[in-house]
Amino acid sequence: MAPILIVVGDTQLRRLLQILLEHRYDIDEASGTDNAFDWLSTSAGPAVVLWFFIGESDLDETLLQRVERAGAAGRHVFLLLTPNRDALSIAIKLRLTRMQARVIGLPFDLDILLEQVARAQERATAGGFADHHQQSLA
Repeated sequence: MAPILIVVGDTQLRRLLQILLEHRYDIDEASGTDNAFDWLSTSAGPAVVLWFFIGESDLDETLLQRVERAGAAGRHVFLLLTPNRDALSIAIKLRLTRMQARVIGLPFDLDILLEQVARAQERATAGGFADHHQQSLA
């Protein structure tokens, strides 16, 4: 089973996501983009990355670029939680599409979040990304 990396700066939200998922999955956490990049770069296998993504921050854009350049986008499955998916720039949307990232708007429906995590877990474990491409940013 692929671990789930929760990348959320807010301690309370990070803890909530951990509580929701820890009974089914192996969880790890990163409180910031540098910690997340280090974790993703050194990960031995694929992971599901559950990332609270504002999209307005240069740090978010920088991490996306670093992940893509390092080849981590092809090894991991990304689920991004964002408060305003319509505000994401076209450049970020294109990068997320290349990464085959799934974007989940906030507030999120718990059942939908759990379903998306389960699907991402299946993809990470199977190593299959082709079936997800059409659903990116949907």
